[in-house]
Parts: sequence; C-alpha cells; structure tokens
Amino acid sequence: MKTSEFGSFFRAVGLVFVLLVGASWVWAARGPMWFLDPEYPMWVAKDEMISECRKDATVIIGDSRAVAGLIPARLDPSTINLALGGATPVETYYVAQRILKCPNLPRKVILSISPYHFATADSYWTRAALFSFLSFSEMEEVRKLSESLNDRSLYSVSQTGSIEDRLTNFLYASHFPAFYTGSMKAGMVYQRKHTNDEWLDEVKRQRGYHSFGTEDGSTELSFEVTAMSGFRSRPIFDAYFDRLLTLFAQKGIEVNFVPMPMSDLSYKGLPAGFRKNYTAYIDSFRQRHPNFHVTGDLIPVLPWKYFGDRNHLNRAGAEVWTGTVARTLGINAQVAVQ
Repeated sequence: MKTSEFGSFFRAVGLVFVLLVGASWVWAARGPMWFLDPEYPMWVAKDEMISECRKDATVIIGDSRAVAGLIPARLDPSTINLALGGATPVETYYVAQRILKCPNLPRKVILSISPYHFATADSYWTRAALFSFLSFSEMEEVRKLSESLNDRSLYSVSQTGSIEDRLTNFLYASHFPAFYTGSMKAGMVYQRKHTNDEWLDEVKRQRGYHSFGTEDGSTELSFEVTAMSGFRSRPIFDAYFDRLLTLFAQKGIEVNFVPMPMSDLSYKGLPAGFRKNYTAYIDSFRQRHPNFHVTGDLIPVLPWKYFGDRNHLNRAGAEVWTGTVARTLGINAQVAVQ
C-alpha cells in the first residue's frame, strides 16, 4: 500500500472515530431515558414537579427513606414528595434552592435525611452527577467548599487533584459518553425506554411517592448498623445542612424535620453511643436555627414487618407512618391508622 493510501486510510479511520464519539456524546446528552436505570426517571419527575411551582404546597425533601415512607395522597392535596434516592444535605440544598426560586413559596416543608446520609455520599457521582441533576456551577460550588473544608468525601481536595476534579465536573456536566457506556449497553439489552416512561408517569401520578423495598417485612439491619461504627458526620454535609436551614430561614419558612423509622431489630443493633452522638448533632442545628423543628422521636421505631428492605418502609409501613406524621403535624384528619 502506498504512503498516500495509508494516509487516506488513517484519515478515514479517524473520521469514523470522531463521528462515533460525536454520536455517542449526542446520545448521552439526549437519550438517557433510553438507557439509564429506572431511578433516572424518578429524578426527572422530581425536577419536573419542582418546575411546576405549585401554589401553597407542602413539600417533602430528603433521601430515599422519605421517598418510600411518606405518601402525599395520605396527607393533603397540596403535598408533593420531592425527596431523592441517596440524597445528602448537598443534593437536598439544591432542591430547596430551586423550590425557593418559584414565585409561590411552599406552605410547609417536611425534611427527612437519614443519619447515614450525614456521614456517607453514596449517590453523588452515580446519581446527582451522572443524571446531570447538578449543573457544572453547582458541582464547582460543592468542590470549592470541599476544598475550603479539606473534606475528601466527594473530591480529592489536593493541589494537583483540583485540576482533575474540575475536569471531572466538566465532563459530567457535558455528558461525557464514557460515563454512560455500561448503561448504554444495558439499555440495548433491557430496552429501558418503555419502563422509564412508565416510572416517570407513575412517580408524577403519585406526587413523588415510590417504594424501594417491597418485601412483607425485613429482618436485615439498616446501614446505620452494618456500615457505620458510630455516628460521625462529614464537614461538607454539616456545611450544606446549615446552608439549607439558613436558606429557608431567609424566606421565613419553618422546617419540620421528620425522621423516618428504623426497624426494631436495627434499633437494637445500633453501635454504642450512636443515639447520643446523633441527638447532640441534630440538637446543635436546632439551637442555631429557630426555624428548625424536630417532629417526634429523632430515631423512631416500627416493627420489622413494616419494612420492605433493610432501610425502607414497605407500603403498609408507609401508610402507618404517613398517618402518624399527618396527625402529628395536623395536616389531614383522614389518614391511615396503625
């Protein structure tokens, strides 16, 4: 083969490569409903519900235990559940920020984040970043605060790592296709578009409620028992929780902190000192923020039969717990009873 032919061949290969990368990049940005797992449409549904800016709404924000544990239809017609699976105070802060950009402020705020998510970020990259829920500027805000706190929970926080972290944020915000390769392959096998469309419609129909565990009882122990040796929060979550409460205070909005139940088996298995340290932690915010109110017990307990998995209430448990919360907050007299 002549030199000119070699050149033409490699130019053709290069062109094909560029076209494939470009097509993959467009697909990653425009087609996630076709290939991402069913939790993606749940996040999309919550974002769409936020953008609706409902008038005089009672909003529920927090993590997956709140998603599965509080049923808006058992509270009142204005209630929407905007909690997100795996959310820490970081993601919850940005949810609140978007809510408060609406012309109609919420009438009531119910906040619920599990102890585990004050200590661990298990979904920042696999959900908030991968799903493009956070913008580049928001991720940069998280990175910069992490650096100022010298907290390595989410970023490398080093002089050389800063450049890498910025690039990573940019690539996630730009839908870099390499992050989606596994999901794209799975999407071709499982044909997720139809399932994801159904999930999106169902989550919106139920105003944000969705179950995570569906067993008729679970004897497995929660993450507070199996993944934590005691309660110790992370500085980045402390800072964002403080920002979250301040954000609502600036708008004159009271925040009702409603902890989700733990199974009786998990409660008995909590590490020594866990309850004392967690109580002191939450009390420190209560003392600094007059608009922050803890509703009921800080670690409420329900029998294991009400859990669909180690961490989440099943439907029966959600009915019971939503009824308890409704009566405690005086939201609706027509609620489930235990």
